[in-house]
Amino acid sequence: MNPAPCRRLLALALAAAAAGCPAPGPSAATGTPSGPTAPLDIGPGDPGAYAVHDEEVALCLGAPAPRLLLAVLPRGPVTELPFPLAPPAACERLAVGDDLVCVAAYDAGVACAPRDGTSPALLLALEGAPTGLAWDGHGFWVATDGAGLWRVAPDGTAERVLDVPDLMNGLVAGPFGVVWGSGGEFVWRTRVLRHDAAEPEWLRPPLPPNADCRNGPEVCEWVSNAVAWYRGRVWFAAVNAPAPLYTWLPDDGSWREFHVEGEVHIGPSGAFAVRADGTVEAYAPRRSRFEPAEPSLAPGEVPVAAAGGLWAAGHGTLRLVLPGEL
Repeated sequence: MNPAPCRRLLALALAAAAAGCPAPGPSAATGTPSGPTAPLDIGPGDPGAYAVHDEEVALCLGAPAPRLLLAVLPRGPVTELPFPLAPPAACERLAVGDDLVCVAAYDAGVACAPRDGTSPALLLALEGAPTGLAWDGHGFWVATDGAGLWRVAPDGTAERVLDVPDLMNGLVAGPFGVVWGSGGEFVWRTRVLRHDAAEPEWLRPPLPPNADCRNGPEVCEWVSNAVAWYRGRVWFAAVNAPAPLYTWLPDDGSWREFHVEGEVHIGPSGAFAVRADGTVEAYAPRRSRFEPAEPSLAPGEVPVAAAGGLWAAGHGTLRLVLPGEL
């Protein structure tokens, strides 16, 4: 049995998402709304993966054909870039850099669209299926399914930095370095590669009291997804673990766990847990906990945590639902 399809499903399940001819250059999808929270027009398509870069958010939309947008929040404009992957690839992960917006798909690799929209798309030459994509302020990093960790130079040259035989799940860059989640054999195999370090460090949250992996290995088979760098911590979503959400502080190695329901979305202005019915819990930094927040997302909307707070994409617009912390 070929394990690749199962591994791909695992990667997509934890990630915190028919192609047509791309436009020859960027096109303005909207003007400047009259108010700071007026909805932005994003046009047709089902919202999918997104990534933030300061006050910008890149957003992929699906059917009938994949589209790639770059929006400046909160007032716009929204610019449509040529979709860089060849059909029938879809957009599963995104990262935004100073000059490029990169898109990754498990079966199609990584390709980048220049911000000017007129230069040709750049297909990165790397091995392995991409399962994580991040921008560290200087360059892109790519995590893969069994082919290691890659660093991408500004000219698009990809170099393998680390051999990792496991499924790397998600990728987060911060001042400390880069960290990824774990998959593969369904055990927490999370590691961090710090700046200027030759070898990565193993990471694992504290086990529950009286847990013994030797006598009951199933209690230690946690799957994690590196979600975000926020408020000086790396945030991990987890499956088959005592808690669904963990944070790790690189400075002292301490961990915290959060018991929340729903899909976690974290951006520069807040952390949010969104349930299937659209109701939201927002992280309250002063109380270090998630609390119910209103209003909710409407049916058919997809949460987007970006500059300003929690936004909702769907029905042709991107609208601010909950303002984030100041």
